[in-house]
Amino acid sequence: MEEKTIHILVVEDEPFQRLVITDILNILEYEATTVSNGFEAWDILNDRGDDFDLVLLDLVLPEMDGLELLAKLKESPTLKDKPVVMVSAHNEMDKIYACIDLGALDFLMKPIRPGAVKGVVSQIRSQPRNQQTESGTKAYEKIQHLGRGAYATVDLVKYKVTGEYRALKRINLQFLNEKERRNAENEAILMKVLVAPTIIQFYEQIVEEHYLIIAMEYAPHGALSERLQEMRNQGRRVSNENLLAWLSQILIALMVMHSKHILHRDLKTQNLFLSEHDIIKVGDLGIAKSLNSSMEMAQSVAGTPYNMAPEIIRGESYGPKTDIWSLGCVMYEIATFRRPFEAPDVQKLFDVILNKDYAPVPDYVDTNTKLLISQMLNKDPAKRPTVWDLANNPMIRDYIFSFIQANNCIDTIMPLFDNDPRYKKRGGSTVTTGVMPVSDISGLARSEMHLQDKKIGWFGKVYQRVFLGNDLINYLQTKLKYSIDQAKNSAQEMLEQGLITSVDKCTVFSMDHYFQFREDRSDVARNMIYLWNKEVRVPNIVAKNLIKMLNEIMAGQHYNAELIRAASEYRDFLKALVEIHRVEIRGLTRIEKIEFFLAVYQLMNAHQTIELGERKSGWFSNPADGFYYNIAYNNFTLYELKHGVLRGNRKPPGSYTRVFYSGDARNMLPNYNDPRILLVCRDFPSPLLSIIDFFGRSEELLDEKTEEFCNREVCLNLAIDELILPKVFQTYMYDFGNNEEQVLRWIWKYFTACKNSIEEVIHLVRKQKVYILYRDWD
Repeated sequence: MEEKTIHILVVEDEPFQRLVITDILNILEYEATTVSNGFEAWDILNDRGDDFDLVLLDLVLPEMDGLELLAKLKESPTLKDKPVVMVSAHNEMDKIYACIDLGALDFLMKPIRPGAVKGVVSQIRSQPRNQQTESGTKAYEKIQHLGRGAYATVDLVKYKVTGEYRALKRINLQFLNEKERRNAENEAILMKVLVAPTIIQFYEQIVEEHYLIIAMEYAPHGALSERLQEMRNQGRRVSNENLLAWLSQILIALMVMHSKHILHRDLKTQNLFLSEHDIIKVGDLGIAKSLNSSMEMAQSVAGTPYNMAPEIIRGESYGPKTDIWSLGCVMYEIATFRRPFEAPDVQKLFDVILNKDYAPVPDYVDTNTKLLISQMLNKDPAKRPTVWDLANNPMIRDYIFSFIQANNCIDTIMPLFDNDPRYKKRGGSTVTTGVMPVSDISGLARSEMHLQDKKIGWFGKVYQRVFLGNDLINYLQTKLKYSIDQAKNSAQEMLEQGLITSVDKCTVFSMDHYFQFREDRSDVARNMIYLWNKEVRVPNIVAKNLIKMLNEIMAGQHYNAELIRAASEYRDFLKALVEIHRVEIRGLTRIEKIEFFLAVYQLMNAHQTIELGERKSGWFSNPADGFYYNIAYNNFTLYELKHGVLRGNRKPPGSYTRVFYSGDARNMLPNYNDPRILLVCRDFPSPLLSIIDFFGRSEELLDEKTEEFCNREVCLNLAIDELILPKVFQTYMYDFGNNEEQVLRWIWKYFTACKNSIEEVIHLVRKQKVYILYRDWD
């Protein structure tokens, strides 16, 4: 049986907003009727209220505002049960809460997004019809007492209409101060609007005498803290699969909260409850706080001291990242059965949190899980992931999708991905995908799909890292749970935006054709995957910023190329990388050029290693040949940067010609020769290492790094008559001197760890009492 078409009344005074909302509702295949003020809405609802399933009501309206209209609707015997969702800007949260308290079902923030509307409609469709014959506490039968706090008791009750068990929280308002009373009322309001399969469900609020009573979902398996204590007593551990499943469920709850600009502020294992099927349910929203805008930061102190974030302790403003810190504390406790930070009193505890590292996570905990915990427990909130960063982690996203399948809640959860603030800033519509812009889907797919080098045609060209159209469709269906039509539309949009390209240049997506992602095309510079639409800065400032970004990303992902490729910060780095295409180099001094190209070489080498790993040349091609940057409107491969620029256009080893011919504009440092750079600028492929920032200190740092290199890699062993040298001194001998003896003299200027003089060593080599051996360097 087909579902009835949803008919929505839109009450909005701005013509452009009415048009946008109507377009969104039409795309979602809902019927829309629009009015421009509260009086029109009141008239049409009184005239034909039964025609409408939902009212989208703007808070600020001429003549009769949204709050006034809502009050009239709730006083009307025929319209009081009509679902009303408020629409608001971010700076009106106090009024929004007044609307929720008055009976509004939920609220949406401008700009309205399709996924958010779908979530509200799903909420309406899932609401049971009101069959209640008795009201207030008379509708419940007490089964047993569950617990008691300072001013509240919780009882297990049976709802007489359906026979289901619920928890009844009875709060005595008589003895509460103003702040405590506000927290109690806050919990009831927030529970109304925070609807998710992993948040304790709100049923109703009852006021009797001086008691506030909240009827809510009952979690029969108790608090997570109790489960962990039980497992610890039994000598059991939480499996990694179970830990990640619970993490994914908490993240779903936090996505709901953060998308509505609400912080939990007190995440701890005592506030996480287990359902009959061991699904985590986030509860205890008493001190949760709403932020008036996506950029606003809270300032009041709240939360459990053990899980309190450093920025709160320091008295700084804070935002959603404080919940991520608390989540890291929860994950640490699940993995180890102990808290990450402990001390005998609060003052010492705060000192430990601010200044000490948490005890290492035991080796039995999965390495990737340890990494997640370390990211969440970063003392710098700016470096902590957002809830959406975590939810989009491939490892966690699989658990979220499994949860969606098992609980049939795709319409409730998938729209949450649409609320990532980063996507809102881009202004791109997600109507086609329903989850995120295709540019981001393309980046995720490239980081996770299996790509292969493919020779197309009998004597054809070899294309690097291609995929079959059918593989992309399978990925979108499996990972993002798209229908076949959604997947094909998304793939076609990627093709039209140039995010993927058909190797045979067709303009219509086909499942049996081969494609490349834009990043893998040999005709696109690797620093020009995105567009640069900002003002261009001084070259060395650009390069310095890129070094800082990539070093932080590599360190944060433990120099693991696969994890780096999947990180959202890495995509931000790729976008920032575009700026070097437009920098102006001609005005730089010679030393500034050297420092700039040293930086770019290291960046490009690391970037190439992250993208290509240690793939070596094959029968048909070298994968590095198609990897180049466009710098100041000129194309450079890593090979050309090293031999054409940083070696002053000297002939590469084994070559009879120079890299750049006479008059080539890319010959930026003619006749430059400083062999120290050969010990810094390693050839591809090489291990991922922290990039050195030479700006302003190049002479000092080149000496320092050269001395470190020689002391580490050169070895004189007179016991076995050997002098071991790295092969770089053999390969580039004539950069260091005209013969082996001159090379040794150059080395000994930096080989300070050796007690033997250079004259003594040369004498031993001449007499063949010491033999020189060359080896690869570490």
